[in-house]
Amino acid sequence: MSHFFKTELGQSALQQRNIALTARQRRLLLLIDHDDFKDLDKDYKERIAPSVLVKQLIDMGLLAEQETRSNNVETKENHSFVQEEIIEAENTTAIDIAHTKEISEVKTPASETIELEKLPFIEIQQVMIQTLTTFCGLMARPLIQKIQSIKTVQQLKACQMQWITSLQESRIPPAQLNQTLKLINYSVQHL
Repeated sequence: MSHFFKTELGQSALQQRNIALTARQRRLLLLIDHDDFKDLDKDYKERIAPSVLVKQLIDMGLLAEQETRSNNVETKENHSFVQEEIIEAENTTAIDIAHTKEISEVKTPASETIELEKLPFIEIQQVMIQTLTTFCGLMARPLIQKIQSIKTVQQLKACQMQWITSLQESRIPPAQLNQTLKLINYSVQHL
């Protein structure tokens, strides 16, 4: 990374803010030829300055590369590193998609039968807690504790809005969220 430098256009973009940059692009442009950046270890530099981001700035004409023999070797290493990351990301995405399809195929038939089920008060609490734990993790801990302390249906209804909001911001599949919400609403109506 130490073989990159800001062009005049890059200097101007930082000073005059006449080119729209993302926060990551601006940060990299500020740091790229600074002495402190050169002192960072290789892994940290790669996190701050991924090859894709560097290429964007080069394409915009804000960065340029100094050509030396050792830098050419480093560039080839970085290029192969980026290719490995892209392949790994594609494989991970393919696995995630396949896993999601398996989960949705497994849960779809069950969710249709659950819709008619009337859950007792304690089981409604457990469903709410379980979905928050699964899809929101530690971020939902205060809400989980609040749900655990609920004693009345009124309190449960009051917590339901926070519960649904938290889950909407999580990675729960929308169809699963919809089915779970229907189950809880149906059960609460029949308490």
